[in-house]
Amino acid sequence: MPGTTRRRIEIWLPLLILAFDQLTKAAVRARLPIHASVTVVPGLVDLTHVQNTGAAFGFLNSAAFPFKSVLIAVIAAAALLGVAGYAASRAPQPRMARVGLALSIGGAAGNLLDRIVAGSV
Repeated sequence: MPGTTRRRIEIWLPLLILAFDQLTKAAVRARLPIHASVTVVPGLVDLTHVQNTGAAFGFLNSAAFPFKSVLIAVIAAAALLGVAGYAASRAPQPRMARVGLALSIGGAAGNLLDRIVAGSV
């Protein structure tokens, strides 16, 4: 099955990213109190534990309306399905394009799982 062999990256890479995403978030939750920061690269990168109940970049984070977490999870699921459908429907793209889509799908799946389980990312 040549098609399956060519599409392996679109199956396994998102699953690996999803697992890595969940493991790193669990490590942060276990070791870093909410709103605490730790320096990763001095003067360049700090890691801060926050919870986003809103959309991208905290949009609607402070808004309170009924079923907000359900609505955002449904929109996130639709977007994830849209990207996955796009990736599946396209003729085999160059490897880098497939890797990029696979990374996006894995990260989006991790965030969707967090929204469903915890109500935040």
